[in-house]
Amino acid sequence: MKIGIVTVTYNSQEVLKDFFQSIEQQDYHNFEIIIIDNDSKDKTLEMINEWSFKSKMIIQNTQNIGIAGANNQGITLAIKNQCDFILLLNNDTVFETTLLSKLLQTAQLYSCSAVAPKMNYFSPSDMIWYAGGFFNPFKAYLNYHRGQGEKDTHQYSVDDVVKYAPTCCLLIHKKVFEDIGLMDEKYFVYFEDTDFVID
Repeated sequence: MKIGIVTVTYNSQEVLKDFFQSIEQQDYHNFEIIIIDNDSKDKTLEMINEWSFKSKMIIQNTQNIGIAGANNQGITLAIKNQCDFILLLNNDTVFETTLLSKLLQTAQLYSCSAVAPKMNYFSPSDMIWYAGGFFNPFKAYLNYHRGQGEKDTHQYSVDDVVKYAPTCCLLIHKKVFEDIGLMDEKYFVYFEDTDFVID
């Protein structure tokens, strides 16, 4: 199974080194990375061009078209390149060497169309940011993260069905986009993931 990793950069020079190192250390190698730059003004593009990956594609926008619009560019290219899954992944993240293989194994085990991992804060690294997500119907379906702010003692280290997952790290089967289309580009930043994953 081929994974297209889609990440959107915008003045991201401070985080790219750790992000690229996390990617190149993955134990699963059947992937391509698609980087969409939203008109960065710092050294982001210079760093991207210097970093070598087996399969790297860059889309350089001449203006900031927002997260949803840039993600859509990457998703479209990944599907065109015959990727089976698309991983939407923020580049201000670091992750374990087994991220890709674990996400893919989980998707195959449960025959599910989307998989998100548990995510912790960068600092302190033992504090949970996301351990599953849901919508509150009494607050206009505002999403919330289970376990956010809790110390991670592996209390949520079990597979579960959830209603909401942020697209900062979300593995999605290509058929989802074939069935429901791309992300709504009226969401320039924020809530594009809520709109995308809600029933």
